[in-house]
Parts: sequence; C-alpha cells; structure tokens
Amino acid sequence: MKLLSYLIGVCLGLLIVAPPIGYNIPMFVNSFHWCYLMVAAGMFGMFLMSQSLHWSIKALVVYLFGACFFSQAPYLSFNAYALVVASVYAYLLFQKVEKKIIYNILEAAFLLQLVIVSMQLLGKDTLLNFDRPEKVFLGTVMQYMRLSSLLAVLSPFLILRSKWYIIPIGILCILSKSSGFAVSLLVGTFLYLVLTHRRYFPLIASLCLIAFIGYAMYDFGSFQGAIDPRCGGRMSSWYATFITWFTDTSKSTVAPFLYGTFNWKWFFFGHGMDTYLPLFPVYKHDYNPFPQAHNCWLQFLWEIGLVGFGLISYYCTRVAIRLYVRRQYLVLAGMACLATNMFFAFPTRMTQTALLLVCYLALSERVTSASSI
Repeated sequence: MKLLSYLIGVCLGLLIVAPPIGYNIPMFVNSFHWCYLMVAAGMFGMFLMSQSLHWSIKALVVYLFGACFFSQAPYLSFNAYALVVASVYAYLLFQKVEKKIIYNILEAAFLLQLVIVSMQLLGKDTLLNFDRPEKVFLGTVMQYMRLSSLLAVLSPFLILRSKWYIIPIGILCILSKSSGFAVSLLVGTFLYLVLTHRRYFPLIASLCLIAFIGYAMYDFGSFQGAIDPRCGGRMSSWYATFITWFTDTSKSTVAPFLYGTFNWKWFFFGHGMDTYLPLFPVYKHDYNPFPQAHNCWLQFLWEIGLVGFGLISYYCTRVAIRLYVRRQYLVLAGMACLATNMFFAFPTRMTQTALLLVCYLALSERVTSASSI
C-alpha cells in the first residue's frame, strides 16, 4: 500500500509543478485506434457499476457515456469521457492511499512553488523567467490567476496537515492579488470558525466582513475587472453562459440574449462535454471570449445539462452533510474553499488541479465512511 501511495502521490506532485508546455493531440476520429479506445473507455465505465461507488457516481458515468452520442461535438465528448472514467478509477485509488504520504508530497510541491515565487518576486528567477527583469507572480504555472487557483486547491490539504500553513497561504493570497483565491480562503475560514465557535458568530462574521472589505480595497482592480463588462469581466461571461445553456442564440443578430430560442434538450442534457471552447463563441457572438466559463458550476450546466449537474451536486452535497454530521469541520471547510474557487475559476479544467479535486473528494468520503447517512 505504501508503494501505491508513493506512486499516486508522485503523479499528483508532478502534475502540480508542471509548466504549461504546449502540446496537441492529433485528431484521428473514426480511425480504428480511436474507436477502439472509446469503446474500451465505455467498457471500463460500465465495469464501474460493479464497484463500491455511490449510485449517483454510477448514474453519472452511464449518463455521460450516453450523452456523448447526442453531443454537438461527439469527438470531443468521447475524448472527455475517457478522462472521466480514468478520474473515477483514480477516485477509487485515492480512497486506499495513506494520507500522510500524499500530504508530504503535496507539501513538497507547495514549498517548491513558494521558493520559485520568492525568486520571481526578487527578480531572480533565472529558471522559468530568464531575461525577464520585471517582478512577476506566476510560479511554475506561469499565470497568476491559474497559480492562485492551484494554491486555493492545495490549501485544504496543507491545512489538514498543519493549521499553521494558514500563515504562508494567507501571505501568498495577499501577494497574488487574486480575488477568487481570497474569497475561497475567506469562505473556508468563516465556515470553520462558525462551526467550531457558534456562540461567537457575530464577532466572526464581523471580522470576516472587515477582512473582505479590506482585501477588496487593497485589490480593487481585481474585483473591478471581474465585474466590469468593459474589461471582459466574469459577470458578463457568466450571464452569457447561463443564457446560452438553454437558449439557441446562434441565429439572433439583434439582442441575441433576449431573442434566442429555448432548447429543452440543452436545458436537461447540455451541449456535450468539452464543447464550451469551440461552441460558446458562436452563441455569444464573440469570437474571442474566455476559453473557459471561469465558473466550473456554470460550465457543468452548459456542457452536461441539468441532469449531469444535478448528479454531481447531489453527491457533493451528500458528502458535505456527512462531514457535518461527523463533525469533520476542517474537512468540510476545505470542501467549501474548493467549491468557492470552482465558482470563480476553472480548477476542473486545469492539468495541475483536476485530480487534486478528485483526491480531496475521495479522502472526504473516507472520513465519512462509518456514517449512517
């Protein structure tokens, strides 16, 4: 078991520190190899029906495979399905690992990011930013918002290892100037303090509100950029994503978000997995929008519809309730931090963080395994 834990932990660590190296997957749709790979993915997906998984996960795996046939871009959706199946098997493995080994490797990856960020702030990064004299905050991910999302996803693991990690995490949060990271950390902290010190709720709420206002004043540009549509902010992208989830606006040239045609199939079943990037610009009438919705929950709705979104939400809510009943407040606060970051960023679409989310969910399920709920 230790060997398996080290192997899985090393894989997670190597993904976390992976720079954004450019690569592409050649398209060989309908070739023998591709068809065989997708059929095999379907078989392994069906094999999960015999495994020890909650019914909602099993239903999701079957649903997603069937939905690929009705996707607006079946090739992309079938490719995504193969990754989904691999992620569910990873979920099963994460439930068997030794947590301490995983935490140690994730700690090493975090410390590496901390050292590299320090060099970048000092203008001495001669590894990833050679010949760039300006100070940057990028880490190995090479983009401050993505690095901040990575740190937000790493935070619950680190704090479960030692609550003292809140100090360096808080410092990095301030230095990164990422509103999504700050709000995620604040939501997790607020929930933990309220659950463990209920009688001090007014004081905790006041302090967290002051902290939020203070950070918003310190990093006003980040909040303004997210809200102001003239800056291509998230709010306008969220609105367009929500409307085009169930409305066909592709043929509307005047006020497309008011005169689109309701599509019940999209409402219940979505456009198809991994179709947001190529199709959303058509419905938004903007051929240079965000490549992601910057909101995983909305993108779930857009791609896999109300049915898929409902299954994911039900399972996550179930785990959260079980954590609450078991008084695992620190783990629950970590889930809140991750869910909040998913609302402002796209960690489910990043190589560095996607499996980390699966790992945390699996470890949370382990904590609640003895619950009667």
